[in-house]
Amino acid sequence: MLGIVGHGTYERQLLPEAPGDRGTISVRRYLCLTCRRTISVLPDQLLPWRWYSGATILIVLVRLLIDGLSVASLREEFGPGGRFPYWKSPRRWAHQLCKRLWSWHAAALGDAKRVAPDELLRRLLALGRAHARSPNDELERAARDLVGGTSHSRFEVRRTAQIA
Repeated sequence: MLGIVGHGTYERQLLPEAPGDRGTISVRRYLCLTCRRTISVLPDQLLPWRWYSGATILIVLVRLLIDGLSVASLREEFGPGGRFPYWKSPRRWAHQLCKRLWSWHAAALGDAKRVAPDELLRRLLALGRAHARSPNDELERAARDLVGGTSHSRFEVRRTAQIA
């Protein structure tokens, strides 16, 4: 007997890379027949509990921490635009590199309290096989590499066995 069966899909809001464009993506849902809970399976480009794709977050962090661009200029290109006087997400993402965004890579990234955020980002990019000044498509591949093969629950994110 199967323990998990398909249980439909739902639409999840996604803020893609196109400025000012809001889209949705279908997320597949499953039902565990044993515990009667649902499980959602996110596509690899999405991070749990984020409106932005992993690639967009990496691109913004590279431009902020490594290229030295201002949050105001990034807000116009990737964020909410002129509707809000400020955009808190990039600073929060930089602060959360090891804690929430890519916490399952924290051991490989090092002690977040002793390593500067730009160095943590360089280490993260190396894990995803991208370089700091890479074109956006390479950062998208790196984001998929960093998120792929993970499982997310409300309480933890962990690396799972890779399926060949």
